[in-house]
Amino acid sequence: MELLLSNNKLIKKSISYRSVSDYFNKLAENSDQFNIATGFVSNASLVELNELVAYRQRQARRLSLNLLVGMDYIGHFTKLQYEALRELDKRLTKDRLGSVMISRYIQYHGKMYSFLKDGKCNDAFIGSSNLGSFIGTSDELLESDILLHGEDAEALNNRICQLYSAIGTKLADVPKITEFRQPHFTQFNGNRFVKRVHKEYVEQLSGKCISEDMVEIPLKTEPKSNLNAHFGAGKRKGVWSPRDWYEVEVIVSEKDSFRQYLSSRHFPVKDQRFTVVTTDGYQFDCMLEGGNKGKNLRTVGDLRIFGKWIKGHMEEKGVLKLGEIVTPQTLQAFGCDKLVFTRTTSGVWLLKMA
Repeated sequence: MELLLSNNKLIKKSISYRSVSDYFNKLAENSDQFNIATGFVSNASLVELNELVAYRQRQARRLSLNLLVGMDYIGHFTKLQYEALRELDKRLTKDRLGSVMISRYIQYHGKMYSFLKDGKCNDAFIGSSNLGSFIGTSDELLESDILLHGEDAEALNNRICQLYSAIGTKLADVPKITEFRQPHFTQFNGNRFVKRVHKEYVEQLSGKCISEDMVEIPLKTEPKSNLNAHFGAGKRKGVWSPRDWYEVEVIVSEKDSFRQYLSSRHFPVKDQRFTVVTTDGYQFDCMLEGGNKGKNLRTVGDLRIFGKWIKGHMEEKGVLKLGEIVTPQTLQAFGCDKLVFTRTTSGVWLLKMA
């Protein structure tokens, strides 16, 4: 048995420990069955599960997957989550790799995970991590989990299977859901690098804008970079190490003409940290990094902030499905194809999409 905590720089200063993420990729590579019983599933985690199964199929090393979602049927899915779960279930059942199950009559809030190889469970986890935290797509919260081996792992896997039988209903056997929870933008809940600000503060900033210092940076849809960085090469070659669904690269042209344009509007230079406030009320810090002049516009602390803000609003509007590539047609349906920064007299930059 080993006690685990989420990766967190603040905690690691005073506690020596390992996290679920230290084990997950290796187990995802080497196991042939992955059983899950969890309360909630995040958007990014559903993308990753689907792609994990597809990745193993491409490698001719099939991975069986069973997923029980315990809370959202009674509490209602969003339409986006439901459609993603149906797509995952179709893939699993079509290829006889497992199934998605839901708890219809009781809300199950537990979090248990097991990995099997040749029918034997040697590794299993139980703790506070919902699926997003467990597979590493969310680290906004500090989670605590226990890693079990051998007989203890086998016992936990048996309990997961018992839950499947006791409270699980295969998604394919449930009448099609037509009532959904109204989607709200919740991507930044619990994110310590993003601050929610009042509408009045945004209005005050709007009144302090310097119109001459407005900068427009286009959003681009290359197949494996920019808004689609998720589809680019993994973090580590040859092993399961995908880029997060909400990871995007806001590329800023290094051409002299564009840099003169930025300079004339007093836009921050490379490695200069600056604060932005979005017109819908979120505050975070940004910085130009990389290249000779700072070609990557990145958010400080969490590189997924731009992606969560941009893709999250696309998903909320219904123009982008989970795991779907962003195309020019997506931007057209979204009604925005650029980021617009405007400097204010207080030094903060007001940010909107247009």
